[in-house]
Amino acid sequence: MTGALGSSASGSLASLLAGGVVLTGVFLAIAHFMRLPELSALVGAARGRLGR
Repeated sequence: MTGALGSSASGSLASLLAGGVVLTGVFLAIAHFMRLPELSALVGAARGRLGR
């Protein structure tokens, strides 16, 4: 990542954000696979706030 984005502050921030997005996706996929009730509650709360 450092080679592609550089080692400046903005490159480091972009790398941090990209890693966070990837790890969040992995967590959500594993939580869905394990059928965690907390994930269902989180999705239900998000849908309630979005009006869906």
